[in-house]
Amino acid sequence: NTATRRICRTIKVDAIMTLSNSLPMIILGPCAVRQIETYQAMSSNELDSKIAAGEKKLEDAEEGFKEEVQKLQHAYERLSNEKDEKMKAVEDAGLGLMKSCKVAKIKADAKAKADTAGGGDEL
Repeated sequence: NTATRRICRTIKVDAIMTLSNSLPMIILGPCAVRQIETYQAMSSNELDSKIAAGEKKLEDAEEGFKEEVQKLQHAYERLSNEKDEKMKAVEDAGLGLMKSCKVAKIKADAKAKADTAGGGDEL
């Protein structure tokens, strides 16, 4: 992964250097021109050091991101378990039975109402 980034950066630098040699520097903008000039003035060792420092920052950022995602994953799992335990406690306290009784009561009331309505027609 680091080797791939180095190759990509080298290609980018080569492309910029080609552009800077073949196009007027004004096209790149003053900031890019200053950066290119600064980097061109550095020794290979200085550039290697700067590149290594930049790559280290990228790796640190990636590592920090992974650590925070792991913390979020643990928090999610903990909260999910807590929710499951609370839901089970409610069900164990009789919610399912209450719902079954309610349905049975509604059916019984509807049947009684139908019987009462039907019984009045017989007279």
